[in-house]
Amino acid sequence: MKKMILFLMIFFISTFLYGDGGIIPHNYEEIYETGQTAVISFKNNEETLILLVEVSGQETEFMWIFPCPEVPEVDSSDSDLFYELAVFSAPHYVKRGWGGCCENTGNREESDYRYLGKGEYNGVDPISNGTVGFLNYEVLYATEASLLLSYLEDNGYNAPANAEEIFQFYINKDWNYFIAAVCDTGNANWYSYGTNIQPLKISFSTNNPVYPLRISRIGSQDSEIVLYIISNHKKKFTGAEVKFAKWIDEETYKNFYSNDLEELIWQGSFITKCYAFIETDLMDDLKLENAADNDEFREIIFYSSVPQDAIIFVCFLGLFWYYRKRVTKEESYE
Repeated sequence: MKKMILFLMIFFISTFLYGDGGIIPHNYEEIYETGQTAVISFKNNEETLILLVEVSGQETEFMWIFPCPEVPEVDSSDSDLFYELAVFSAPHYVKRGWGGCCENTGNREESDYRYLGKGEYNGVDPISNGTVGFLNYEVLYATEASLLLSYLEDNGYNAPANAEEIFQFYINKDWNYFIAAVCDTGNANWYSYGTNIQPLKISFSTNNPVYPLRISRIGSQDSEIVLYIISNHKKKFTGAEVKFAKWIDEETYKNFYSNDLEELIWQGSFITKCYAFIETDLMDDLKLENAADNDEFREIIFYSSVPQDAIIFVCFLGLFWYYRKRVTKEESYE
């Protein structure tokens, strides 16, 4: 039984490890972003995002680009915080028993888990730079999408046809800052599915929490979106399904072990885990709004053991056979 719980936990954790942003190949290689997972902390008009980025396709140099409303701070983060949150917010796995009774086998207590130089360039101003993992990044300030596109092309990156329209969308609402990060393939580990990027920590000032998703129309596929939102209130976004919601009290706060997570959470904060599957053409920035209540919630998933299911199925077939035999016998007497 414990092995079954562990398998379900691992399956749940490994299903959603991806990130946000636009992917632009160096030439015309086939390369895509395959999913999105993020932690978003919002407090005192300051938003911090931790992003996991996974890409699939040919082994090639590529650029990952992300818009911001104000000058961002960029740093690395640890992927352990995603695993900790996945375990912390995991569903209760409940085994169905006889007569409709259920045995709770998935609660947290029974498991072994605890819970930059300035310089103008054709209207694009590189204002800072740095390195995160195998990504070399620049923070760019742009006032026109066509100039940003030219900047990328002059550096050997061929943006898809929809890139200029999407860049202009952000510039029109005064999101003039773009993080442009180049994958250094010499230090990246490519597997059959693609590669993972070191988790990125991005912070900026904003009056309202938002998840910039429209940028993902560049070099993305239809995606599962999983957001862990930390704020003073339970959160939601249009089309989202709440998978987990909980207040963080003193005892819960002390149980977290990830240093990066401790910086994002505080006693009295509320964690909401939201899920949605969104087609590429429908991707738009997600406004993170207060939910109608602050009720706590944890998903429950029911399962049955194979032997019990088999016995029930055999019994059903036996009853069906007996019924058919009896009906046939009665018809023969008539």
